[in-house]
Amino acid sequence: MPFLVAIAGGSGSGKTTTAFQLVELLRPLKAHILAQDDYYKDSRTIAGFDPATYNFDSPEARDHTLLAAHLQAIKADEIVEVPIYDFIIHGRLEATHRLPKSDIILLEGTHTLCDKSIIDLCDLKIFIDTPDDIRLLRRFIRDIHTRGRTPESVAAQYLSTVRPAYERWIGPSKACADLIVSGETGVQGDGTLPTRAASQIAQAIRTALDHKIN
Repeated sequence: MPFLVAIAGGSGSGKTTTAFQLVELLRPLKAHILAQDDYYKDSRTIAGFDPATYNFDSPEARDHTLLAAHLQAIKADEIVEVPIYDFIIHGRLEATHRLPKSDIILLEGTHTLCDKSIIDLCDLKIFIDTPDDIRLLRRFIRDIHTRGRTPESVAAQYLSTVRPAYERWIGPSKACADLIVSGETGVQGDGTLPTRAASQIAQAIRTALDHKIN
C-alpha cells in the first residue's frame, strides 16, 4: 500500500518544487507526484462559467469526490487514470495519465488539507508556510510565463480571490498538518539543490515509514 503524503500551502509557497525535490531525496523508494490542480472541475460542466469571475481559489472549485475515489484506489494498489487540466482552456483534456505503482504518493495542492475526505486518507500531512510577498512574486512569474496571464489579471485575481481564500481556508488548514515547514527560499528558489523544507519533509517521511514498518 503506498504511503500518502499531503503537501499543502498557499499559491506560490513552493509545493511543486518541494515535491519534485522529494522524488529525488527519497530514492531508492519510488515516489510519484499527484497534483491536486489536475482535479479542478471542468469549466464545461459549470453552468454560467466565466473565468473572469469564477473563484478558482475556493475548495469548491476542486473535484474532491473524484480525487478521494482515486486516492482510495491508489491505497488499494489499483491503477488510476489521472485527469489532465489545462489552465488555458480551464478544462480537462481528453487524454489522461496513468499514475505508476509507487511506494510514496506526494499529493500537492493548495486545498489538500481543506477537505476531510482527503485528510482522512493521508498518512502524513505537511504545510509549507511561506511569506505573502514571496508567494505573490512567484505567482506572478508562474502565471505570466506558463499560464498565459497578463500582470493585470494576475493582480486582480490575487486581490479578489487568492488572498481572501488563503485567509479563509488555506492558512487555517495548517492546523491539520503533522509538520509545518518554511518555504522561504527566495522568489523562485534554486530548484536544483534540496531546500531545507524538502530535507525536513524527507526525514519526516522516512521516520513515519520506519514507525509504520516496526
